[in-house]
Amino acid sequence: MARKRASDKAAVIEAYGGKCTCCGESEPAFLVVDHVNDDGASHREEIGYGRTTDGRRRVGSGSIMYAWLVANAFPEGFQLLCANCNLAKQSGGCPHRRVLVDVAQQVERHVANVKVAGSKPVIHSIVVDVLNHALVA
Repeated sequence: MARKRASDKAAVIEAYGGKCTCCGESEPAFLVVDHVNDDGASHREEIGYGRTTDGRRRVGSGSIMYAWLVANAFPEGFQLLCANCNLAKQSGGCPHRRVLVDVAQQVERHVANVKVAGSKPVIHSIVVDVLNHALVA
């Protein structure tokens, strides 16, 4: 059972990019699977694991999740987060994301002050594309 779990976890880590999508941490011991749309509770209930009838977390639920992801060909809607970023996401947002949002707002203010005729839309488009990619990645 431990070998199957390790094998499934390694496959999941590889399939979902091998690192935390927020901070880039790549130590497998720190990585967890995150439901991108925050629908983990309903998904766990749907596939039959999560909490026992008396409310306790089921032992081995990580193994069940890894096996489910492998059996379902690594569907969209999941990402890898390190334990810190996952906890921060559940507690109001990860500081890594807040920094990117702050940078985006500062760039927006600076682009608004560009004086070269015709360049403002181009600069704005490039900056928005780069920041959107960073926030999604």
